[in-house]
Amino acid sequence: MSKSVRELKLLPEFAHLYPGLTANVWIRGNVLAQWLSARGVRERVPAGAPVVSDRHFAFRQAAVPEFVTQ
Repeated sequence: MSKSVRELKLLPEFAHLYPGLTANVWIRGNVLAQWLSARGVRERVPAGAPVVSDRHFAFRQAAVPEFVTQ
């Protein structure tokens, strides 16, 4: 049995807004969340400030085998 995990990739035209993320590479949503959290701490992004836009990414659901720890 497998679970479904949300993945995303940064679109190349928005790569300049996310220094440190590689465009056109599928990553799990939690990886982006961790990156954004670290970026907020480093750059002192104000609480509640928009730090990401859906338009900057492509999304997909990916199957992950249950034995893979998330």
